[in-house]
Amino acid sequence: MRTMTVPDASDDPTGAVRDADRAPVGGPAVGTCVRVDDSQEAVLRLADDRSAVVLGAPGTGKTTTLIEAVAERVHSRGLRTDEVLVIASSRSSAQVLRDRLEARVARATPGSLARTAISLALEVIAGSGAFAGSGRPRLLTGGEQDQTIAERLLGDEQDATGPLWPAELGPEVRRLQGFRTELRNLMERSVEHDVAPAELRRLGTEHGRPEWVASAGFIEGFLADDWRGHLTPAAALARAVRLLDDQEPGTGVLGSLRVVFVDDAQEATHGVLQLFAALARHGVTIVAFGDPDLTTGAFHGARADALGRFAEVLGRPVDTLVLGQVHRGTPDIRATVRGVAERIGTAGAGLHRTAAPPVDDAEAPEHSVVTVAAGSPAEQIAVVARFLRERHVLDGVAWADMAVVVRSGGLIPAIERGLSSLEVPTRASTGGAPLRDHPFVRSVLLAMSVALGRTPLDAEVVTELLHSALGGLDSIGVRRLRAALRHADLAEGLDRSADRLLEEAFAVPGALIGLETPSAARARSLADSLAEASAQAAAGASAEELVYGLWSRSRLERSWVSLSKGSGQAAEEANRDLDAITQLADAARTFVEAEPDTPASVFLDRLLEQTVGDDSLAPTGLREAVTIATPAALVGTAFDTVVVAGMQDGVWPNLRVRDSLLGASELVELLEGTATATADARRAVLHDELRLFAQATSRAHRSLMGVAVVDDDHQASPFLTLLPEPDPHRASLSPLSLRGLVGTLRRSLTRRIRPADPAERAASASALAILATAGVPGAPTEEWYGVAAPSSTAPLHDPAVEELPVSPSRMEAFEECPLHWAIARLGGGASGFASGLGTIVHAALEHAESSDEAALWAAVEDRWDELHFEADWEGAATKRRAAELVHRLSAYLHDAERAGVTSIGNESRFSLRIPIGELGGAAVLGGSIDRVELVPDADGTRRVVIADLKTGGSAPRQDREVADMAQLGAYQLALASGAITGTEGLLSGGAKLIVVSAGTKRKEYYDPAQPAFDDEALERFRERVLADAVGMAGAVFEARVGTHCHDPFAFGECAIHVVPAVSS
Repeated sequence: MRTMTVPDASDDPTGAVRDADRAPVGGPAVGTCVRVDDSQEAVLRLADDRSAVVLGAPGTGKTTTLIEAVAERVHSRGLRTDEVLVIASSRSSAQVLRDRLEARVARATPGSLARTAISLALEVIAGSGAFAGSGRPRLLTGGEQDQTIAERLLGDEQDATGPLWPAELGPEVRRLQGFRTELRNLMERSVEHDVAPAELRRLGTEHGRPEWVASAGFIEGFLADDWRGHLTPAAALARAVRLLDDQEPGTGVLGSLRVVFVDDAQEATHGVLQLFAALARHGVTIVAFGDPDLTTGAFHGARADALGRFAEVLGRPVDTLVLGQVHRGTPDIRATVRGVAERIGTAGAGLHRTAAPPVDDAEAPEHSVVTVAAGSPAEQIAVVARFLRERHVLDGVAWADMAVVVRSGGLIPAIERGLSSLEVPTRASTGGAPLRDHPFVRSVLLAMSVALGRTPLDAEVVTELLHSALGGLDSIGVRRLRAALRHADLAEGLDRSADRLLEEAFAVPGALIGLETPSAARARSLADSLAEASAQAAAGASAEELVYGLWSRSRLERSWVSLSKGSGQAAEEANRDLDAITQLADAARTFVEAEPDTPASVFLDRLLEQTVGDDSLAPTGLREAVTIATPAALVGTAFDTVVVAGMQDGVWPNLRVRDSLLGASELVELLEGTATATADARRAVLHDELRLFAQATSRAHRSLMGVAVVDDDHQASPFLTLLPEPDPHRASLSPLSLRGLVGTLRRSLTRRIRPADPAERAASASALAILATAGVPGAPTEEWYGVAAPSSTAPLHDPAVEELPVSPSRMEAFEECPLHWAIARLGGGASGFASGLGTIVHAALEHAESSDEAALWAAVEDRWDELHFEADWEGAATKRRAAELVHRLSAYLHDAERAGVTSIGNESRFSLRIPIGELGGAAVLGGSIDRVELVPDADGTRRVVIADLKTGGSAPRQDREVADMAQLGAYQLALASGAITGTEGLLSGGAKLIVVSAGTKRKEYYDPAQPAFDDEALERFRERVLADAVGMAGAVFEARVGTHCHDPFAFGECAIHVVPAVSS
């Protein structure tokens, strides 16, 4: 082993290396030491003109050796920094390498020492002067490509133009993102292999692949568009290769380049490899570092066998060197990674798997690989959070030195939310969800759309903006604002709807000035900001100016930055919000720089229509956070601790054959003469999945955990068998957080079932006292549930002197559970699509003049816009449900007409005062009756029957179920007392329900009836009303445990009071 000191350029103008020590891996500063082993030293001794492949297992120091090789060429061999270049597999990797190289080389550089192959290709194109666009060409991002393809496919479908696709690739399939991804992949592979649309069409015809024929037609149209200086990655690489081949060696923008070092070369696509070959033809030495076992980009064209056939690619002899000493990982982790790698095909380069362990292996911790089978998805999150907190709190591992890896980006948001809720700071890798999906970004884009005149500022839009961070109001705040507007309007003698007032308040400058409430002040600030944005847009402001203006006027920066410096979920949310607005500002700036004359509306359209996220180098929060990413996002990284989560059967491995719709990989195999059978294709997919797993597990240095959910709905991945046996005790450990500790101590102190012994209780009480003194939330006893004194013990009303309103529809709710009724009455119950739909159907009945179904449906459609849905499928499903309800209601009305039944009142209101004592108190029974009918008897006598419409699925259907129903009884009491207009002198025929949510074989509805009350029954019910009224006016409301506590259709607001963890 040899060591060398990182030189200071001022020590020796020639930069000669002196014999000294080299220190560990990781980008040391000038004057520190980097150790290199014998196999790394062999790489440093490579001759100037010798291209090479350097193979290394995970942890053998490939990137460190690369950096040392660059430094050696500059400091020892006297190469200028413009004669050396490092190619990284991604922009983020290039950025990290750039910083490490600058620190290590310690020389001024005319350009970046590290970049991606795409970046290099764009420079070749721009420097050649052959580019048709103006200025430097710009790369089409994945999101932009997806959006463009989606627009063209939709246009072809709507115009009935475009290529003839096979029947199995119909419009429904072509609208899927998965189809667009495959089409984009086919286009890229075609460009890489120089397959023009005509050639693709010929291959499709010749080999019976109609999807290739159709794709060729699509690609022709795609290429015919004017891209105004934009190139796809494959097109940029292909054009750069052609330009290099047209240039004389030693000329052009890369004329001074002598050696290129490639990091993570296993991620190189065919186009990247062709670029290396073109550079080699210019006499440039290529030294590629990589590990074929860790290839993650096979679906996107990465070639696991590239390193094994590098000499063939470059067209020149290539030395193969193997790094033989591992410098990272514990014996358990390395054994795990080696066990995975042994199941992977060698891809022509398997010598590196035999690397020797570190010299100091004896110091490695035991049991560094842990496996857990969680009982539910929530338990999986809890297990992961506990493990990460253990490493941070007990072992001192920084949050930023830990990562959670999942198979696909779609799993990241749930993991991120779950860990954040358990006080683990997280940062998701970029390039997953589209930027528009972030709530704050969505509100900024909506405000931009309003400012640009694209979206009308109606009540719905105003409400959405008020609910967003730009408006800063919650539901109660918006409700108070609407009430304030209504009160002000009524005070002026007007009676306009709250929606109309809200629209006018934002349309008329200064309309909110007269309202002096906190809610109105926030709304006024939002209205002023929108007005300013509209003025900017009218003056031709750029997208960047609009974004910056809305952000700066929101005044959120100071509070969010302050929150982000703290800990807990609020800090995590603030950090994510700051990251999102930074990425939005970066996207707007990039757009303006690339297309300065393009209006802001185009930027808005692109962002709103994007369904694929783009990676971003915009700065994110400076906080320490756990990285959550896919294996591909972790190429070139390493962490102390890694958790591989979501190891489910069918998820990892995902053995679906790639490109199954359009066959891009089969096209490549056909062109290269390497076609395989279906079984071989599935084996190749399995090997790709194993490579992803090897990439994930090999990122760990000191600790590795694998987690799967095992229950009735989830099975563990077969890859879990490559790890040690699951630890059965891990899932039962309590959360290792202050909140978790407080909960555990409180439970120990207060539990009634299997209570703790006195010593444990005393210890728990002492610990809680310490935590309470430190100000930990939940520790002080005054914060415990049920301990704080009531804010008031006075009754809601005095039944002796006040009039107490009693609603017939809520009597049964009170009788079933007074607490349930009180929470809904005082706190506001939840409503949803079902209740909104019921209101519209009731309105249709109110205005019904006959049983005509078309007329009833027209009445429903007139008010349909009052319902708001989060997705189109919800609206469609609800509309189908509405049509069914209207059909059944029409059937009831038709049967009633045939029986001679007439309606004498729809939505008839009544009010009945029932005195309580002699001091003026009374219960006021009041409400609205859906339908008052006159029903003929057999003898011709006509009786009054009260009918109440029910649209819910849980409504009673049998007579016995409504015999004692309070709502119908209240209607009968009102009828007998003469409180219902138009029924004077008529006999009672009882009351009934009209249930239109279901029907029988004989009729399409249910109509359970309550017999007419006699005098005794009426008196009993009068006493029942008085008893309920007194109870509703009381100070104590009893919780009666019943089905409403747990039934999701009963909306039991008091359910929390029967949760053992809360009430025991």
